[in-house]
Amino acid sequence: MTLKELVQQHLAQTFERESWQVSLSMAVDGLNALQAGWRAGEGRHTIWQTVRHVTHWKRYLLELWDGRRPDPREWGARDWAAAEGDEAAWQKDLRELKAVSQEIVLRVAELDVRALGEPFADWGQPLAEALVNMGTHDVYHAGQIRLLRALQGE
Repeated sequence: MTLKELVQQHLAQTFERESWQVSLSMAVDGLNALQAGWRAGEGRHTIWQTVRHVTHWKRYLLELWDGRRPDPREWGARDWAAAEGDEAAWQKDLRELKAVSQEIVLRVAELDVRALGEPFADWGQPLAEALVNMGTHDVYHAGQIRLLRALQGE
């Protein structure tokens, strides 16, 4: 298995497919806006906020990949914003999560394997490591989402 194949497999398993853990797509599958907006307690994040959070940081990765240098403090200040609305708004956010995730997968597919070993932005790590960390971030939040669903009685 090449490094590129390993990164592709990791991204697929953490966002799209099930392996030994539930992927992020599977964690949100079948949820409606009411479930996504449910809060386990005061000050706790909702599933909907978590979906927006993951989407937000994937966009940040793409900004860096495109050579832009957004201010991480400003970007971070826009993280964990309130998330609410009707079913159409929830479905829109799910489509955005899928679109940004697919964009990353497509970019990896087009890469020369050597590019995965190149330093990524100012992070001091190769692109492959940044991508694997992003996939791990997906599955971390997938676990949180599964717990929130369980707390709702699912």
